[in-house]
Amino acid sequence: MKKNTLAKTIGFTTAAAVLTISICGCSVVKKLHSDIDTAVESVAQNGGTVDYYGVEGRYDIATPVFASEGAATTEVVAESGTEEGSGYSDAGVSEKQLEEYAEHGLTYNIINGQWWLGEKPVAVLRDRGTFTMTNGLYVDIGALALVERDSNDNITSITDVSRETMEEETGMTITGNNEQTARQDGYRFYLEDVNVKDMDSKQLGDLDATLHAKYRNQKAIVQCNDYVFCLEKGDMLNLSSHCATSYSPFGVKIYADYAVADETDITAFDSIVIDNLLFDLLKSNTFENAQQVEAAAKEAVAEHYGISTKNLAALASLL
Repeated sequence: MKKNTLAKTIGFTTAAAVLTISICGCSVVKKLHSDIDTAVESVAQNGGTVDYYGVEGRYDIATPVFASEGAATTEVVAESGTEEGSGYSDAGVSEKQLEEYAEHGLTYNIINGQWWLGEKPVAVLRDRGTFTMTNGLYVDIGALALVERDSNDNITSITDVSRETMEEETGMTITGNNEQTARQDGYRFYLEDVNVKDMDSKQLGDLDATLHAKYRNQKAIVQCNDYVFCLEKGDMLNLSSHCATSYSPFGVKIYADYAVADETDITAFDSIVIDNLLFDLLKSNTFENAQQVEAAAKEAVAEHYGISTKNLAALASLL
């Protein structure tokens, strides 16, 4: 099973550095629409349901693992970036540290993949004597969180400090802003009056899709009140898992161009429903090649949602 990592703009720094805003990592929210690996036939056979955002509160789906055939329920396991039993959380720090931080108002939200100090996302997290974590895309809107400890290594305070104080603490130079950097890197820059912090994974995914549709076919940085999205021209909306079943030698996955928003409410697509459509299609086992599977998959989804196939794309292959 593959491991997922946080956006490339999040880094750990132990030496003097320059923190500049970087667009190379894009937004963590893309994980809500990242490729979900193989969904197996027991979902359709057992009539189980799948939460494609993983078990409650997770954003970093890797491979769904389903209950074996004949099981009464269907279980989904989302792989995190740390090994089970390692003592480390999805945030990259120990569970003990996570608890200590939370007692002082610093929390990690595994749905949106961000550290938060109160209502602000964290741009820089400096824990004296431990580490410095940076997320350049959030310098404009985020907190510069300084963790102070006493001689017994107990946290005494976590505060949002000035750039000058953080630069002195870390030896970094904090420079740049999202709008300037976006334009320098060939991105358009937009502001949206939206708060993301308390969204559940479905709401966050819907917002991501809506913004992609609104600013389609653009390289764009969209800065919300407390979150930043990075949109690329070639982004597609994943509508399904890669579905496979023992009834067919083929597997298939389906996508949509964000122009599909001109035909229907883009938040109406249901990955579970579409997966079951694809499973039913594959179980008919009447296909001679991948092209036939792709055409049939697009027709099935288009018919179900009352849309055309022009904005749908399917990818089928032999297993």
